[in-house]
Amino acid sequence: MRYLLQRPLPDELLGSVWIRTARRAGLPIRTVARVLTNGRKWAPGFFTAGHLVDLATVLGMQPIDLLWEHTVFPYATAFHAPEVFESAMAAAVSTGTAAIGMGAVTQSASDQVRFRRYCTRCAREERAAWGESYWHRAHNLPGVLMCLKHGNALRVTEVQTGNRTWESALPHELGGRRTSETRPDAFEVELARRSVELLLRPQRQPLVREPQWYRDELIERGLLSPDRQLNASRLAAWLLERTGGRMRRFGFNAKDAELKWPALMVRPRTGIPFVPLKHLVFQTALALQPLSEKPVLDHAPVGPSGRPREQLDKQFSTAVRAVIRAYVRKGERVRVCDALAEAGCWQLYRHSSQDFPRVTEAVRHLRLSAASYRPKYRPR
Repeated sequence: MRYLLQRPLPDELLGSVWIRTARRAGLPIRTVARVLTNGRKWAPGFFTAGHLVDLATVLGMQPIDLLWEHTVFPYATAFHAPEVFESAMAAAVSTGTAAIGMGAVTQSASDQVRFRRYCTRCAREERAAWGESYWHRAHNLPGVLMCLKHGNALRVTEVQTGNRTWESALPHELGGRRTSETRPDAFEVELARRSVELLLRPQRQPLVREPQWYRDELIERGLLSPDRQLNASRLAAWLLERTGGRMRRFGFNAKDAELKWPALMVRPRTGIPFVPLKHLVFQTALALQPLSEKPVLDHAPVGPSGRPREQLDKQFSTAVRAVIRAYVRKGERVRVCDALAEAGCWQLYRHSSQDFPRVTEAVRHLRLSAASYRPKYRPR
């Protein structure tokens, strides 16, 4: 049986190695896994990779090399605190019950990539070179919608990445819909590049990004004044605009797509571990942000001691229009109150709308747009 074990190909997920091995042996995956891991009763998953020591022994490789070159572990643990990273590393190269911990480590990837993805051009080239295609790590990372090698959109299959059922199909045997009908834009390219870069980072070197790092980046790009607090609503509106409203497409669930988490990433002593996708989306938006002429993310207090209403009116109207554009791109509708709440001005506007003519004009624009929940004028 052991001579049937397939050697991992470049950037191949270990889950894909198990698939190819089971196909070559003509046996169920559980049977193959039990034989190749000294009788252990378990089944490998698409992302998980337990019992690396047993598998590495058969392949004549080091467990750490299998972990770093053929799993999403480098991506999933990139922003772990050092002590958490070392604990995850220990679980990954353990055997027996301790090895089950790998499932929790890779959950940040599996939860945001529900269906297997592949590149059609890669699949064709692999069939020509190896006789069969395989599943890539780089194609199945959260937020990655394109193949960096070929520059084209990936295909999303109907095969789930979860471990409850095992599907032995390889990419060239499946169809699937394109992640996009247009060419990847600058944001998608940069997000994919940064995501794949995490897979190739040096071993045992986590990338810690504290809240101060993000605050410094906002200040450096002129978005935030050094001596001012951050406005959470404006930060959410800014990130929504920078991403083009594609949060759900990148893999975020409905709650995270509301963008309440970016402000927490800038707040000191939050104590919340954030998944790599949140770090990478935030960092990509910052990297592509040109130098701002005004600190648009400053917290603006209201009342007699606050900023002039004219300035607030301009800032809020810009935020409202960004929200409108995002909903139009998504093909969704939104109520006026919800749009203003997302822009951070609903409570203030509802009580003194006469002081905000620009926001009023933005509201009129919303009611005339395709994003209006209750259109003021319906087309004949």
